[in-house]
Amino acid sequence: MEQNIRVLADYETLSSALATGTLQVARESVLQRGRFLLALNGGGTPQRLFELFGQNPHKVNPIWQFTELFWGDERCVPPNMPGSSYRQAVDAFVKNIDIPAHHVHRIKGELPPEIAAQEYAEVIENYIDDDNPWPKFDLIYLGIGTDGHTASLFPGSPQTGDDVGVIAVKAEYQDRPADRISLTPAVFNAGRKVFIMASGSSKAEIVRRVLMEEVDPSEVPVMRINPEIVTWWLDAEAASRL
Repeated sequence: MEQNIRVLADYETLSSALATGTLQVARESVLQRGRFLLALNGGGTPQRLFELFGQNPHKVNPIWQFTELFWGDERCVPPNMPGSSYRQAVDAFVKNIDIPAHHVHRIKGELPPEIAAQEYAEVIENYIDDDNPWPKFDLIYLGIGTDGHTASLFPGSPQTGDDVGVIAVKAEYQDRPADRISLTPAVFNAGRKVFIMASGSSKAEIVRRVLMEEVDPSEVPVMRINPEIVTWWLDAEAASRL
């Protein structure tokens, strides 16, 4: 695994750099394969990044016509509810860009978790090519919680095998909905590039542990993410203990 670490001065600078880095990957993907498959995350860290995508000059970039959006995980709430990661992205930028509607592949959080997981597994299977068991997303966004979780993979959760791509998750985390759908490490690790983003001083200790210690992947699920190329995008506060 090739691991890179980028440290930016503050949250705004981090978000701007992530936007630039994403569009660079998008251009390369379209030139090489004619499309850009991007898996989004949710939560607070990508909010400003999404807002930048929805503003000039990024919102008028023709690359969106060749982009297909997916989600790494979703809360089991209807798409019009504030807890929906789909709604977060739509409100921040998707409604403002020129992207074909059939290129936006949401997880149906309003369905029973097991059914939503099965339906999303069928969606991503349409993007498997060559001899790969899972689609090779061009870029996957992930975050990290203070407990080391990523997407909806939480400490103590069972480690799935390479034959499982989407799972229904039952987890208690702060005041957020407990029922979730998540892609698994098998899918994340098949991605061509993964961006793990973290901002703020509350993330400093877990970032230090993950990047500087040997930790148990069963207790710190972000350690299950081992793609070909991963880049950590941190602001100075999140990187302050490195």
